[in-house]
Amino acid sequence: MNELNTSSERIAAATYEWLKAEINNSAEDRNSYLDNFDLMRSKLCLGYEDDDNWSAKKDRDHIGRLPILYEGFVAGIGTPDADITAARMLLAPLMFLSGNYRVQSYIQAKDQQSYLSRRGKVIDIDLEGAIYSRLADILPNDGDFTKAWITVEGLNRRMEIAAHIGQTAMREVHGRLQDGLDFGQPHSFSVHKLKDSQYSWAGFAADVASLAAKLRDGELDAVPYPEPKSITDQQRVIPLGELLD
Repeated sequence: MNELNTSSERIAAATYEWLKAEINNSAEDRNSYLDNFDLMRSKLCLGYEDDDNWSAKKDRDHIGRLPILYEGFVAGIGTPDADITAARMLLAPLMFLSGNYRVQSYIQAKDQQSYLSRRGKVIDIDLEGAIYSRLADILPNDGDFTKAWITVEGLNRRMEIAAHIGQTAMREVHGRLQDGLDFGQPHSFSVHKLKDSQYSWAGFAADVASLAAKLRDGELDAVPYPEPKSITDQQRVIPLGELLD
């Protein structure tokens, strides 16, 4: 196995473990209402701009927070807050991955139990493949993160691209749901759009992790992940290596 494969596997495994823990924690914390299938499914029909559509409002709020997280990340480089600000930057794609798959699960499920079963899968894309594809574009063949072809400025551009793909997909999906389309179908247009969005966000997660590793002397295991909780409840960061222990 070459270094790109190994790094892709480790980032994907850490991301999967984070997403799994976040799902378990959200079932018991301030976000437990999100697992009420009938309630959340009914709100999906309200349209993307309606504040009573809680899934859409979360997406809009997260999109609006991106520039703040990026500015904090940049300001934190080289300071004692570097791990905290990097973890919060990584939180962005992680929350979009979680939120997009949650909406996908609402759409595909037929009842509460089938929703919980789908949600329990954690993710429904080839996470490792998505991350490998991105690493192959930004790392040399030896997989050395100190030589990664990604910069602070480049990360901003990648963030803008991922945000555009993700929000465009969510707008299109909610437009169809408002018209009563795609519910209960496992392979609908909406499902495909949400998967495209998740692939894009997974690529951006690889960007953040790569730049964070580059800024830490190439040490991938030192990349800081946020606690798998709502941002208001986070108290510490978790190095990638610790997530895999």
